[in-house]
Amino acid sequence: MQGTVVLDIEVTLQGKAKKIILVKGLGEELDKKAIEAVKSWKFRPAKNDTGKPVAVRMQVEITFHLNN
Repeated sequence: MQGTVVLDIEVTLQGKAKKIILVKGLGEELDKKAIEAVKSWKFRPAKNDTGKPVAVRMQVEITFHLNN
């Protein structure tokens, strides 16, 4: 199976993915792998107009390809 999993996440002030919501899945196993991957990533936090880090919600796409 191949395709794209779309997740809606909150990036915390510390750059961690929290409150992960599955928007578009490919099946339980690939969805789980995508969520595990995003939880291990370190994001650069967004900043407000004064330069202070802020939490934000964003969507992330994880694409799976078959190897030939």
